[in-house]
Amino acid sequence: QPLDVPLSAGPVTLRIDAIGGPGMILSLAEPVVTTDDGPALEAATGAALADNLILIVVDAQRSDTVGPYAREKKRPRIYDAMEGLADAGSAFRWAYSPANSTRPSTYGFLSSQWQRYGRFHSVDWGLGPEAKARFFKANVPVLPRLLGPAGYRSVAIGNDAFLFGHQPVGLDAAFDLVIDHRNSVKDTPWMTDSAITWLEAHKDQRFFMLLNYNSPHRPYEPPDEVRRAVNRRINAAA
Repeated sequence: QPLDVPLSAGPVTLRIDAIGGPGMILSLAEPVVTTDDGPALEAATGAALADNLILIVVDAQRSDTVGPYAREKKRPRIYDAMEGLADAGSAFRWAYSPANSTRPSTYGFLSSQWQRYGRFHSVDWGLGPEAKARFFKANVPVLPRLLGPAGYRSVAIGNDAFLFGHQPVGLDAAFDLVIDHRNSVKDTPWMTDSAITWLEAHKDQRFFMLLNYNSPHRPYEPPDEVRRAVNRRINAAA
């Protein structure tokens, strides 16, 4: 999308960091140009961004349960709504997370940064004052913070206590509202009802919603035959 930024908008910076190697593919989708006053698109044209955004995340769901990988594995079709989105849009055969834990993964896709660049890396469950100060000093450009100046109201609905500013383990992700549900695998209907209620109340506004389901995360109870096979391999390795 072409973008003309007048000099009156002030200094404008577009920075793209690419980390890769032989055989790797890099895809860039709509990088955001910002000024000191917010997104340059609105600063330059006065135009309002028209689309509302809903980001639905399912924590720890296996890749072979939905989409093209499930079809390759000839898995039964059990998520009709998700399969419909995949059929009507884009589905990726290979997708990678910046980390194998929830906090850095979520802040990674909210900021398009590796955790070390974004200063939200930590090997500990709790984040001490120094780690939090490092994050806030970095002024990480998380998506709600970028959309706010363009008139978006942001809401996060989930049960991940370690993501949304909860002491002593959280970080601020700049959402206007956090609706936190906390009942392990039984909270999916509650979260869905909360999302529908919020959407009905704000359907005439511009908004960004993060709906973060967590049911597959725990407890993980593998089938007995799988558990026995894993135990055999562990015992053999020991």
